[in-house]
Amino acid sequence: MAILLLRKDDRHQRLSGFVITPPFNALNRVRCLGEPGGPMPTLAWRSDVDGFAFDNSWTLDATERATLTALAPTVVPAAVAAVSLVIPDPITLAVLSGVFTAAAQTEMALGPLPTVGLCGGMAYASLDYWTVRAPLPRGANSADRPARTGAAATTLRDLIWQRLVDSLTFGGVLQRTLEWSLLLNQVPGLLGGGPGRLLRETVIEWGILKSHIDAGQPWPIGLVYSTRPVWDQHQVLVYGYDDPGDGTGRLRVYDCNAPHQYGETGDSVITLDFTGGSLVATSPSDRPGTGTVAGFFCSRYSFAAPPPGLAARYGQFLRWSDDPRTFMVADGARLPVADTAELAQLGASPADVRMPGGPLPPLVRPRNGALLRERSAAPVFLYAGGGPFQVPDPAWLERFGGWDAVRVVPDGRLPRSAGLRTWEHCCVSGRMRGSSSLRPASGGGSVQARAWRHGAAQQRSGWSRTVRSPSFRKGRHCRRFSRLPSSRRRSG
Repeated sequence: MAILLLRKDDRHQRLSGFVITPPFNALNRVRCLGEPGGPMPTLAWRSDVDGFAFDNSWTLDATERATLTALAPTVVPAAVAAVSLVIPDPITLAVLSGVFTAAAQTEMALGPLPTVGLCGGMAYASLDYWTVRAPLPRGANSADRPARTGAAATTLRDLIWQRLVDSLTFGGVLQRTLEWSLLLNQVPGLLGGGPGRLLRETVIEWGILKSHIDAGQPWPIGLVYSTRPVWDQHQVLVYGYDDPGDGTGRLRVYDCNAPHQYGETGDSVITLDFTGGSLVATSPSDRPGTGTVAGFFCSRYSFAAPPPGLAARYGQFLRWSDDPRTFMVADGARLPVADTAELAQLGASPADVRMPGGPLPPLVRPRNGALLRERSAAPVFLYAGGGPFQVPDPAWLERFGGWDAVRVVPDGRLPRSAGLRTWEHCCVSGRMRGSSSLRPASGGGSVQARAWRHGAAQQRSGWSRTVRSPSFRKGRHCRRFSRLPSSRRRSG
């Protein structure tokens, strides 16, 4: 089963909208029906919501540097052995094996770097929060990196560090990066190495990456640049791709070297061209004189439950320089907080309010799939295309992620309108014209119906007549409901 949210364009008298396909608990794929064929798979990730606001420039302490240095003996032998497999001639291999080992040891020397990236930790940690649909403690701006100076900041800094180590070790990124760097720079093309080798390996990883995205899972990848040392290579998180079938492609990525601030809803993109003898690519982390992306591979990501409750103390409450109000930012929605008493009810204190710097940015729509509930009210609203849809009952809420995905927001601020007046809600099974096949949604855990109190019955009363849509095969139905009248809409 899939959910289709349609809006009627009164000016052009046509329907367009969004298809949301399983798994519902991630509300993961949103496809616009207004474009011929629709865009390629892109998951419901927004880097100004799901990625950290601070950038990837960190200072390591002595313990952290020692930890990274200690990893070298664990990966050098395995990487050299893997590279040696491409050399068929034993005499040539005997000559080159010492070269490979010396080069690997040189690559793994950490050196006196004043700063280093924790990109793998930032990619893994942000994906952990996205997976459980918990708000990310993303900070306030690009310089708002957590330091070990307070409880929340220390917890977040430790989390990012630990997830970096996880990506390098269990995720296999460090050994794979070293292996690919040796193949690129130490093995001649005539012996099966060089840029052509990385191109062939990357084509395989391209297919693996697309399968992850098609399954509804953003995925971290390691980028290998042509002239960078191992410790200066990079990891990003991919949440969408374009594959036009002509040997080129595009990746939509969260790149912590180019973080998105609140309201920056566009995509960061890596472009790919597989048609030549080596990969031709551009990325947000390209820097003059440091080479270009020569290949990428999929990390062996595994989920780790993130610490709860950090967002309220590290980036969920903001105050801009030209506005005295405190705002709660929830899934892209920006909602004023009435006073310090309400701030406390929402789990924060005045000391937790952070300053992004600069003027108040223009209001943007909440993310597709946002589930919002006012603090003192029962109804839950699902947002799609900027418009709120009142969730009718606990069973439907479970399909869209359950109570864990609901953001409790200040009173008197919902529903929020973006000007789309009439919508239709369709429950579809089977295949829709022009779409990929749709699968049954998997069941979730139980829902605590008492939390809906008397509001559930009132919500269900919003359903009205059943209508048949010509866009679907015979036997498919949809039900229409409209958003609340303008007199019930509140701004903020």
